[in-house]
Amino acid sequence: MPYPNMSQYSIIVSWKVAIAIGASVPILTILMGYLANRFTRMFDSYAGERAKLQAQFDNLELLVRQTGRLTETSESIKAAVTGEQWANQQRWQKRLDLYGDVVGILHNFRQASFELTTQLESSLLHTDESAGAAQIGASLGALKERLLTFRHIYNLVTLVGSTVTVKSLYQLTELSLGQDPLQTARELTRIITEIEAEFLKAARSDLGYEAIRTLPVQEL
Repeated sequence: MPYPNMSQYSIIVSWKVAIAIGASVPILTILMGYLANRFTRMFDSYAGERAKLQAQFDNLELLVRQTGRLTETSESIKAAVTGEQWANQQRWQKRLDLYGDVVGILHNFRQASFELTTQLESSLLHTDESAGAAQIGASLGALKERLLTFRHIYNLVTLVGSTVTVKSLYQLTELSLGQDPLQTARELTRIITEIEAEFLKAARSDLGYEAIRTLPVQEL
């Protein structure tokens, strides 16, 4: 069998190479498609995870800002409530102290009126009218002093007290000592006793204490 010459041999090799390359093209195409698909899926997965992380980061940043605003709002509300509670407590304490002073002044006022009544009634039993004149004069002066003291504290009640407590005391501000000392002292004792009981009920209500239907006034 004759051997092919060099020219024929080159042609044969070229054809084989061409056939091999041709046969390998589908394989390369499939391989490139597979690699491209894997890369695309990896990129899409990475992009999706990145988008999720970015969304979580944005939500976290928004949550931090909202939490900060909520904290500021809560602190403002807390400060306002605390300040209002403090102011209410101060007003309540002021009224409690003032009402306590009013009770003491009313008691002293009623006592002075009662003592004057007793002395005037006692003087009627003595023929010597000058015997108790000094005591009656002193008691009358004390009664006038109690009236002035009451009018002063009444002005304070109108400043910080409730409407009910002011009304319960108003009648005493219009009282004046009449021409008949004994009649005036008797009437004054009765009025002060009624006002004292009415004021005690009004003060209890204003201070938030349980209402009592009848509050007995201490006897002198």
